Amino acid sequence: MNEKKNTPAATSQPTFAESLYDHNAEAGVLCVLLMENEGIPKVDKVREEYFENKTHRGIFAAIKSLHDEGHVVVDPVSVMDRLKSMGIGDDQHLIALNQTSDFVITPDLFDYHLKIVKNKYHARLLVNSFNHGVEQIRANVEANKIATSLMDDIIELYKDTAGESIVNPQQANAKVLQMVDTYISEKTFMARTWLSELDKMLGYITNGSLVVIGGRPGMGKSVLGMCLILNNITNNICCGLINYEMSTEDTMVRMLSNIAHKPYSSIIRSLNAKDEEAVDGFYKSITKAMDRVVGLPFYQEDNPRGDLADLQGLITKLATVNKCQIIFIDYLQLITAAGYKSNRVQEIGAITRALKRMARRYNIVIVLLSQLNRGLENRQDKRPHLADLRESGDIEQDADLVLFVYRDEYYNKTTASPGIMEIIAAKNRFGRLGTVELFYDEETSLIATLSQKSVETK
Repeated sequence: MNEKKNTPAATSQPTFAESLYDHNAEAGVLCVLLMENEGIPKVDKVREEYFENKTHRGIFAAIKSLHDEGHVVVDPVSVMDRLKSMGIGDDQHLIALNQTSDFVITPDLFDYHLKIVKNKYHARLLVNSFNHGVEQIRANVEANKIATSLMDDIIELYKDTAGESIVNPQQANAKVLQMVDTYISEKTFMARTWLSELDKMLGYITNGSLVVIGGRPGMGKSVLGMCLILNNITNNICCGLINYEMSTEDTMVRMLSNIAHKPYSSIIRSLNAKDEEAVDGFYKSITKAMDRVVGLPFYQEDNPRGDLADLQGLITKLATVNKCQIIFIDYLQLITAAGYKSNRVQEIGAITRALKRMARRYNIVIVLLSQLNRGLENRQDKRPHLADLRESGDIEQDADLVLFVYRDEYYNKTTASPGIMEIIAAKNRFGRLGTVELFYDEETSLIATLSQKSVETK
């Protein structure tokens, strides 16, 4: 006897026609518009044709009519009365109004539901346009006329989607006042280096900014990046690091070296040390530094692939899941972008433009470390300037702040400024241009202001 096998029920998939509307999202939009005193400012964002459901279109038309006449309160009762006066009020509208009123949709979800409704409306527009194009092809209409017709429809669609970010002076002023109020109430994050002399020159770096730190190999770019990370996370600013050059272990060793004021080389050599007392003392200082690091808001990607698509995914995760406010990338020249095999300059430009867009999209600060071309090595004064970036894509154009790192003792062993790192602000949308000298200890990866160092040595 053959046993009947139990097969799982097939999952019901929406038909193509059903994928062109979402009546629940439409009801969600109407629900917010029907809330007393809540829907009035939002009505202007909605158009009657957005609604696929004929009954929903009628309800919105009644709401819009009441709004245009200056009614402050728009509720199901006043809407039903208006529908009857418009000659379209029936049991179907009453049922839909009651169902819509039963929705539990808060006003802050209005934009989410409206986006769904608009997307479905735009999809219907495209389908109608393409269907019309097919009919024209069957009727032997010239191809250029069909293309023009399609283009006109697509332009109309773009007008509806692109116009949301266009503002007039009154709206712009309102945004500025809101921004100022937020700054005054100290609710807005503005990035700092926490190096007093440098911050005084740079000003406060706002969210959405791309900061580039450039320098030749050996100047201390990565050390400066680590210093800025430490300064921020110890002030409870969440930071992320995407490091293409060093592993997580190497990064942490350098961080511990900085905190414990122990040379990086001694941390490595201690693994083979024979003096037990010295090793015990060393490990006590390192574990104390580890205790300071534990719990600090810092995240590092351990194995980035090196392509732009992967980088964008990492930034998205660090910004949205880990809530990082500043993301450091070390360094630009180790990143690739698809489609630019024969033109590295254009490839670099594509990368920096993408990073600038992501900084704005997630309202974060992205700090990008960059190598400089070796042309400056042929100059007598090897301090970098913006011209050294011009063969490296659009870095100069895309960055809001460009800092160069320079140490004279790297080139001149008898320099009059040993242990000095110069930070050169070559482009700055937030403050002044100029140079600030910092104390630099290569062994411990320590960077500090000269005033801080003088206090420590007293």
